[in-house]
Amino acid sequence: MRTLSFIALMALSTIAQSAALYCPGKLAQVIVYGNGNLMILSTWRSDWTVLCNLKGTPSVDSVTCSHWSSLAAMAFKEGSQVGAYYDVPAGTTCANLPTYARAPVPVYFRLITPK
Repeated sequence: MRTLSFIALMALSTIAQSAALYCPGKLAQVIVYGNGNLMILSTWRSDWTVLCNLKGTPSVDSVTCSHWSSLAAMAFKEGSQVGAYYDVPAGTTCANLPTYARAPVPVYFRLITPK
């Protein structure tokens, strides 16, 4: 019984440590570095965040990152809204996401249809 209680407490503490976060907004700038990093300057963060690396990583493969790059370029050009969904530590907000290379990798990045 004690083992079962311990497992339940461990599972609950893991759940409490991460939270879903959806950040919608527009892109003020988009940049791709020579090392492959795709970075955005978004209205929800007002600072640079890395979305992914075009060469691929264990978290996001190169094809997916390429698609995200296309979505970001299109959203920037047309002034459309985008959204990024993150699995981040509890208490993290869109305004205090880590920046640059410390930014969490989004679960997904989407283009929102203009209204």
